[in-house]
Amino acid sequence: MNKANINKILVVSKNADEVEIIQKALNDERVEPISAENAASAFKIMEDYYPLMVIVTRSSGIPADIFGKKILNAYPSTELIGFDINGAVPPYSFNISAEDNPEMLSLYLNKVLKDYRALQKCGMSGRSASVKEIAHSILSAAPTDLTILITGPSGVGKEVAAKAIHNNSSRAKHRFFSVNCGALSEGILSSELFGHERGAFTGAVSLKKGVFESAGEGTIFLDEIGEISPEMQVKLLRVLEDGTFYRVGGTQMLKSKARVVAATNRELYSEVSAGGFRRDLYYRLRVVEITIPPLADRLEDIPVLVERFITEKGFQFKHTIPPDTLDILLKYRWHGNIRELKNFIESRIALSPSKVITRDNAEIYIRDSGYQHRQLPVSTGLSPDAAERQLILQAIMSLKNEITALRKLIVDNLPKAQEMAVHPMPMEAKGWVEGAAFGIDKGDKVKSMEEAEREAIVSALEKFRGNRKKAAEALGIGERTLYRKIAKYGLR
Repeated sequence: MNKANINKILVVSKNADEVEIIQKALNDERVEPISAENAASAFKIMEDYYPLMVIVTRSSGIPADIFGKKILNAYPSTELIGFDINGAVPPYSFNISAEDNPEMLSLYLNKVLKDYRALQKCGMSGRSASVKEIAHSILSAAPTDLTILITGPSGVGKEVAAKAIHNNSSRAKHRFFSVNCGALSEGILSSELFGHERGAFTGAVSLKKGVFESAGEGTIFLDEIGEISPEMQVKLLRVLEDGTFYRVGGTQMLKSKARVVAATNRELYSEVSAGGFRRDLYYRLRVVEITIPPLADRLEDIPVLVERFITEKGFQFKHTIPPDTLDILLKYRWHGNIRELKNFIESRIALSPSKVITRDNAEIYIRDSGYQHRQLPVSTGLSPDAAERQLILQAIMSLKNEITALRKLIVDNLPKAQEMAVHPMPMEAKGWVEGAAFGIDKGDKVKSMEEAEREAIVSALEKFRGNRKKAAEALGIGERTLYRKIAKYGLR
């Protein structure tokens, strides 16, 4: 099973002095350098140990670009470093000579080790700078009792980050609760979080403790926090501020010592500006904010994640997914992020008799997803100049269609437009005022956006006799958004 060995570092060199210099640069006694003089012995060591780091020196005489590609195709978790003892720049990311600056060499090598250990402690995988920064942020914030808000699109691993915060804190010996706020109605969510007394509502046949009571000194993860109602926001703000709460139907004040980690895939600040989310609660949740970017912004993490998902199923990465298949996966943007990538890998392994994920598997999946025309290069048979002209022409035609549609919309909403075109009103005519063509009188008070929005909501509710679902559909907004607007304008 492919799994990087953090205690092994492979140095590919024919010079014993280079190996010694690198060994002295490592400040970690747990790390054991292994040397290889040629590519064959290097691959044998990789097979046996899968070291965390491979350092290729120029004295090895190995073509670094070819060797490096072969290494990463088979062992993507490996940190590959080109190193030249004489100071010349090798074709890799590292270009500091040990003779000129051994301190920088030591800093670089030990940073690689520190980054890998941070990811390991957090249960995360990747090679990108962003995922390493996230791991370090988690380890910095975890020992504190600060409330943390994790933001990022769906499927990026926000719950993994929340569990890492819990596991690396002093609360790790206590329980971790996860509550999906968006999946529960307000009444059920209130009971889930705060508990309820016997007889508090129909069906409450016995007392129930909520997670704030049951968690003790553990951690509560509130996912999709942006979906909670204004009433629930008030209750949550109180328990975050002083730790006190009441069970549903209860009169006894209870105290919680649990830590809260919240997550959302929404732009909460925009919700605050629009009045849909309490500003004080937003800042109370966002004492520390950790943002996880989409997988499309860190494509270098894909091979490492694929390797992880394959090895978790008990298979070897290099035997399960050929390099050409991996190339296809790197071209797709994974709109469902890590969750989508994991589901693809696990389903393909389960359905493949040979347990090999082929290029055809990847191309069929991307084609069926409906995004292939936006993500993969397509042969058009046109020269680059002709293809560019065709794209420009398509853009112009699209713009023309939009302008035509906009003109029709304006004309349809101006019933007097045709009449005015036939009998134009002179500017000096009596009774003419600027804006008269639009039915606007200078003396009229222009309605604010909020007034217009309120009238539209009232009109929709009256038309559908209070049916909020139909009213929301007619208004072109979500039902939950309509609830917030009703509360905002005090409508009943």
